[in-house]
Amino acid sequence: MQKIFSITLLFFIVAIKVSAQLPVVTFTQWPSVTDTFRYPVLVTNCGDSREFVVERNGHIYIVDSLGNKLATQFLNIQALTDYASYNEEGLLGLAFDPDYKNNGYFYVNYTGSDASPGPTHIVRYSVSSTDPNVADPTSAYELLTFSQPFPNHNGGNLIFGPDGYLYDGQGDGGSANDPGNRAQNKKTFLGKILRIDPHAGTPYGIPPSNPFATDTSYYPEIWDLGMRNPWRFNFDRITGDLWIADVGQYTYEEIDFEPAGFIGGNNYGWHCREGLHSFTAGAGDCNGTVGLTDPIYEYSHTGGYCSISGGYVYRGAQFHDLWGRYLYTDYCKGILWSLLPDVGGTWNNDTLGQFLSNTYSSFGEDNSGELYICAHNSNKVFKISSNDCKPVAYIIEKDSSGICEGSSLHALFGSGLTYQWQSNAIDISGATSSEYMPISNGVYRIIVTKGACSDTSANTFITINPLPTVSFSIAGNDSVFCSNGAAVSLTGVPSGGVFSGAGTIGNTFSPNGLNVGNGVITYLFTDNNGCSNSATHNYIIQDCTGMGNINAISDVTVFPNPNKGDFSFSIQSVKSQEVILQVFNAFGQLLLQKTIAVNHGKTLEQIHLNPALPGVYRYTLKGNEVLRNGSFEVQ
Repeated sequence: MQKIFSITLLFFIVAIKVSAQLPVVTFTQWPSVTDTFRYPVLVTNCGDSREFVVERNGHIYIVDSLGNKLATQFLNIQALTDYASYNEEGLLGLAFDPDYKNNGYFYVNYTGSDASPGPTHIVRYSVSSTDPNVADPTSAYELLTFSQPFPNHNGGNLIFGPDGYLYDGQGDGGSANDPGNRAQNKKTFLGKILRIDPHAGTPYGIPPSNPFATDTSYYPEIWDLGMRNPWRFNFDRITGDLWIADVGQYTYEEIDFEPAGFIGGNNYGWHCREGLHSFTAGAGDCNGTVGLTDPIYEYSHTGGYCSISGGYVYRGAQFHDLWGRYLYTDYCKGILWSLLPDVGGTWNNDTLGQFLSNTYSSFGEDNSGELYICAHNSNKVFKISSNDCKPVAYIIEKDSSGICEGSSLHALFGSGLTYQWQSNAIDISGATSSEYMPISNGVYRIIVTKGACSDTSANTFITINPLPTVSFSIAGNDSVFCSNGAAVSLTGVPSGGVFSGAGTIGNTFSPNGLNVGNGVITYLFTDNNGCSNSATHNYIIQDCTGMGNINAISDVTVFPNPNKGDFSFSIQSVKSQEVILQVFNAFGQLLLQKTIAVNHGKTLEQIHLNPALPGVYRYTLKGNEVLRNGSFEVQ
């Protein structure tokens, strides 16, 4: 981000065709020409059709699926932020948990008003339990905080990677030239990209695959170092590649690239160098270019450029000519560029349009992959489009990877598009949505149509992998437990799965301390194909204080009934136990008493009653407590 946010410029929609082969791009004010946002720095989504717009002054607004900017803010933490129009501080980042639909967690990065300059705060919030369009302001849970030496180069980007970990970008802390050599300092968070696990540990965990997780000379949170201000970086949603736009000092801006599966640990060189060029080669930890990672692209400030604003790879379904291009701009010039890989490992940089400078600070991506751009000083957000009629037909599932039984194939989704799935180049009747559940192995593709234009995906050979057969057992085969009972072992088949549910700890179940009532134990197993299946076991927790046996007899049947004195008791129990059977005549005289070992499940006990005079008889099954009463008839 540029050092000072100040001049507000008017915007007009402009689209310049640079080359017949290049996209003709348009910026259209969004969600309408009357909607504005105060210093917008981010547009993102939570996995549904809503968009969330972050204002640097501490507000987050929702634009709903109908394109309406909601009047009520999703979150307002302006009082907590060290925000001013002339610096780079404030609410800078927002990321929704990958499991947001279930846990309601989201994370913000802001510089706080609790000190000056404002320290960085990375905080988890929860959505309201009663309104999905409002956050719970009392749910703040701080993961990480640290001081900032200056009110600029504060980074602030937050994003979850394909690995499920949370990435955070931090600038060198300002002011100019990295006076504290913080970007090369292994024991500071500044000038770094960090990676943490917010789902493990208190307040977070260190992913064991972090490059410096066991190297005590580094902070273990560090993923990359040697960065001046990685203001915005994002993952390609299709490939998993990481694209980093790092803001330069006086002369050069750079783009860094990490392919999917990269193990981290890159040193991008600041302040030893700026881009590919020596900056303070003899200072601090600088040792020429030894151990440094080169950017894939740089550009100079010649011509009035000042600060790179990245950037997403376009992966939407609407515009075929934008597909696969990494879009970025410069804060001072308003030119939209794109990077595309070329043969031989090089990159093509194309100019897609010159727009009136609106101090474009950041880009955004919605759930379907369409892109937006934030005009910081003019307080507007624009949606990016091209004039290409041809959509993008792409099947997300890959060749040979296979899918699990009952799973669907997914094509890119876009509004206004129609779909037709094919198997072996033949239309599949009724398969006209962006998803399709195949029932057999084969070659599949999809035709996507937008108006008069269409695109056909590559053929994808799909193997359907069966779900694993899963079961588990409980020691004793019990289903009823005392709330003060002992732990029992659990055995899953196949082994290697995970037990869950109240009272489960590893491969054991402890009823001790559980509330009286019903519960469920679940065993989830995932095989080598990534296919999962589960088994469940229902149980009952009872208060057994003062009881010798649990009231676990669920059903008793006497047959035949009526009988002539020879009959059987069928006893259904959810617990193995001993009970006492007593039989009384109509006058209350005890005629028979015996102890029966009742098994889990059904137990049959044959009875011979002698004498067997005609009449109605009463029976009782009991332990220390009466368990079951009933009657039968002798003819």
